[in-house]
Amino acid sequence: MSTQTDEGRQTEEIVVGVVIPLFKHSVLIADAVSALVAQRAEFRFVVVIVNDGCPFADSMTQVEALRSLRPDLIRVVARPNGGLSAARNTGIDFLLRNFPSLKAIYFLDSDNLLRPTALARAYRALREHGDASWIYPNIDMYGVRRNYDYCGPYLPLRHLIQNICEAGSLVHRRVFDDGIRFDESMRLGFEDWDFWLSAMARGHRGLHEPMFGFRYRHRGESMLTHSKRATEIIAAHMRAKHETIMAPRALLELEARTAPRFVIFLVDVNRVVFGLDALDLTAALPLEDAEQALWRALFAPSASHFPPYFLFSTSLAVRRLAEDGLLSWVGFEAEKVLREKNFVGFKFEACDGPSIEVSPGGVIGDCSVFAVRQYLIRGLILDKTSTWLIKLLSEPNEVGVAVQTIRFSKVRFRPVAPSLLVCLGFMSQIQKWRDSPYASSLPLRWIWRQPCLPTQELHLEMRRHFEGATLFCPPRTGRRNIGFVLRVASFGGVERVAHNVARELTALGAAVHLFLIGARDLTLPSEFRGVYASISFLDAEGPVEWDFDSQYLGTNLPSTFDSNAAIHRLVAALSWLDVVVNHHSGALNAAAGALRRHGVVTATYQHVVDETPARRQHGHPMLALAFEHGYDYVICVSEQLKRWMHASGVPADKLTHVPNAPGHRLARTKQNAVLEARETRSGTSLRALYLGRLDRQKGVDRLAEIVSGSLDLGVRWRIVGETVTDEAADQAPLPQILCRFKEPAVFDDDALVEIMAWADVMVLMSDYEGSPLSILEALRLGVIVIATNVGALSESIRSGENGFLVEPGEAARQTLAILRDLTIDAPLRRRIAREAIHVRTWEDSVRPLAAIFGLRSPEDAPPADEEPSFPSLRPPVREAEAPRPKVAVAPSAKMRRATVISPLDPTRDAVTAR
Repeated sequence: MSTQTDEGRQTEEIVVGVVIPLFKHSVLIADAVSALVAQRAEFRFVVVIVNDGCPFADSMTQVEALRSLRPDLIRVVARPNGGLSAARNTGIDFLLRNFPSLKAIYFLDSDNLLRPTALARAYRALREHGDASWIYPNIDMYGVRRNYDYCGPYLPLRHLIQNICEAGSLVHRRVFDDGIRFDESMRLGFEDWDFWLSAMARGHRGLHEPMFGFRYRHRGESMLTHSKRATEIIAAHMRAKHETIMAPRALLELEARTAPRFVIFLVDVNRVVFGLDALDLTAALPLEDAEQALWRALFAPSASHFPPYFLFSTSLAVRRLAEDGLLSWVGFEAEKVLREKNFVGFKFEACDGPSIEVSPGGVIGDCSVFAVRQYLIRGLILDKTSTWLIKLLSEPNEVGVAVQTIRFSKVRFRPVAPSLLVCLGFMSQIQKWRDSPYASSLPLRWIWRQPCLPTQELHLEMRRHFEGATLFCPPRTGRRNIGFVLRVASFGGVERVAHNVARELTALGAAVHLFLIGARDLTLPSEFRGVYASISFLDAEGPVEWDFDSQYLGTNLPSTFDSNAAIHRLVAALSWLDVVVNHHSGALNAAAGALRRHGVVTATYQHVVDETPARRQHGHPMLALAFEHGYDYVICVSEQLKRWMHASGVPADKLTHVPNAPGHRLARTKQNAVLEARETRSGTSLRALYLGRLDRQKGVDRLAEIVSGSLDLGVRWRIVGETVTDEAADQAPLPQILCRFKEPAVFDDDALVEIMAWADVMVLMSDYEGSPLSILEALRLGVIVIATNVGALSESIRSGENGFLVEPGEAARQTLAILRDLTIDAPLRRRIAREAIHVRTWEDSVRPLAAIFGLRSPEDAPPADEEPSFPSLRPPVREAEAPRPKVAVAPSAKMRRATVISPLDPTRDAVTAR
């Protein structure tokens, strides 16, 4: 077969083309071409010398002499000087244009050499491995002698961190057909690395050929040494150009798929799990299979991957951690502590308090998880003594042991391993490896070349993006990963909003991860168990520094200086996420900008503008304004707060309104029972409730005046709550009249429903508010709310229709008048109560948020439910003739009727929030 060239000659089919750029190597090129002439190949190849405007006169003399010797083999192309990349691209285009039969192109620099079988070996490997797009060699340098070994399977992760492929590689034609070329703007070096990354981004992969036969001429001063001087400049350019694949988030995801950082040895079933995201332990490998991989990695770390961190545990303990979402955090905590300690243990206990609590301390022999690094495993195998074994149990501080105790709620706690089982299983495994016939050869070095970067150290290289901070090992969810960051998790209003929003986002296909900064305990009601894909405690990293010399509109700011190591640690822990939502973590504000630069979508959730005792505005909205540039979105619980944030400088496109809904789900049967009982309740005595914090902000003095004045009306009171804010020590004692009716605070959902079922009226006399969940929970059960017209309460309460708003200056007088009318006017009470139950659901509230986070769009959501009706033993009557209370009530903005709960609709699911 023959083809027609640009030169008008007929030539046989060409399979491989070799491109040699020529610039100032007019003598050395003779060696390079001679090596090509000596190639023993069973296929036709052609050599293209690209004269890149070489200024030396003898360059063309040398080239012409070489061409005259083998005119069938050598072609010459001349061009103005444009640099190495331009010369290579010229050769590529010449070959593709002139030789349609071309299968591959090899790049040989004019001062390098090939052994006689190099092209044949490389092309055979390319032909036999159809998934490989290029074949790359070891680097054997002569002149200044260096030898580098790049053996082992091709790992894109390693190639993203270190250039393991020389330009002197054989590249399949399909790479060039995809339009991939050398970057002609890169003239400082590493243009070959850039070329491989461009190919990798298009799905191409390389293959190592250990017997390639490539020889690299290394001199004291060369382009390579010049490139090393400009490494940082080149690296910054490449990171910007290849941001999609070189971003830390992409590296972490690639690490999880191809080079897991953790391996779990299940000592009770003699099986092994790679990674931290496997709930299905049936997929675990037999221990014998994993041991073969371990020995390969110990003998040749760069040729075979085995995770650098070992966890020894039992199948029950691992399943327990995975079900509670703690397995990824345990790995993160273990890696962090192992930077200073040799051994880390995690002990499980039961507790009477929160759902999950973490604290340092414990006995290593009682631990259900035992962690150690691979390099220490190697040392323990070589050390034949038992000294460390004895000290591990008797003198743990002598061998560097740290223990963390994880306490689970007693209700859900169950033992997972007998005492000493995991520790003894670890020791037994070490002894087994010591007795292996491979152990005696472990001290020997089997590879004479210098190995490339071992895969076990790749995560250490990735830490450089975060000033050396420990990286979180992300679970492989296959979904959009959204991180919720909270300062505390005692199940207050902010936490309840977060949990409800997390549940809705999870239902829409997201994987929501909870991170607690500043807390080592979590109170998570049973209805939210399973909502979070993972749960992590990050406060042990050390507190974020606050710059008390800097304030924004009177609110202190966290330090943003690069020296603030805690900020780097936060970014390292969160940068793998697709979205990060800040739920009132002041410290996270300082990290938001860095997260955004790493490609994370950032949002801050705002609930209320706080006030100081001097009535000056401050708090988390001020922090959001100070760090607004670091956030993509600002989420507001009310239209009022949204308008305030916009007026304060936040662009409208960043603002999203996500109105609150009731803080907990309520079964329809229970709701119906409460509403039926309220409708048929006999007697005229009015039951009034205060539920919440008993702090200055809540207007306790006004409340005391109302309680005192209403006793003559026969109103029965329950005051449920505690004083909990930081100002508690400075404020006046609780008025005696309130102490008379005071009950402890209640957090249990059933107890809250019982209290609200008892009440006819709920009174809230706050100085300022956001959008309290308790108001919505009360309305849902037909409780008439009387509240001061502050904050966003007018968005939930339409005064005179579904509740009452009173002005702060006249709150006591107006409230007493309303209580008097409600006491004597049963039809008014029924009408307001029936209208009150029209309450939105979280499903509707979260739709706009889901849309901006890339989840289901509002158009895809199911149609809204029909309007509810108040349950009754008789057909409901709209008592339009019922007189309005003869008091002055504050006007309120009309709240759009949201999708509502329909208690008696039999077509609805059993839980109202769905």
